[in-house]
Amino acid sequence: MEITVFLARACNILTCSRRRTLAVKRLTDSKEILQRWAEHFNNLLNQSCHVDENAIDEFPQWQLQEELSILPSLDETKKALKHMANGKVPGPDSIPAEMYKFGGQRLVRGLVHFFTSIWEKEFVPKEFKDANIVYMYKRKGKPCKL
Repeated sequence: MEITVFLARACNILTCSRRRTLAVKRLTDSKEILQRWAEHFNNLLNQSCHVDENAIDEFPQWQLQEELSILPSLDETKKALKHMANGKVPGPDSIPAEMYKFGGQRLVRGLVHFFTSIWEKEFVPKEFKDANIVYMYKRKGKPCKL
C-alpha cells in the first residue's frame, strides 16, 4: 500500500474522531515520514479513555480459575519454548527463538526463576511491553524508503 493512501486513510480516521479536517500531503522526506508515523501511533495508542464504573459492574462475572494462579512450572516453560517458531525475526532483545529452545536445562531453569519473580512481584518489565513496529513491503505498490 502506498504511503499516501495509508496517510489519507489515517487522516480520514483522525478527521472523524477529532471532527476537524486534516490536509493530505505526500511525504517524501524520510524524517517527515517517520514523524508522521510517530504522530499516527501516538494518536492511535494514547487516546484518553472514559469508563463508566457502573457499566463494569453490569458485566457477568466468571468464576475464578484457580489453575491460572499457579506459578509457572519447568514443564510449562519447556512446552512453551518447544512451541516457539524457528526462523523468525527476533524481538527487541535480538535473541532468536532457537537460542531459547536449545539453550539447555540451565537456561530453562533461569527463565522459570525469572517468570516466577515477575509473577510474585506482579510487575512486568517495561521492555516486555515495548514493540517495534516495522513497515514491510509486500510487493504491492511502490516500496517506501525510510
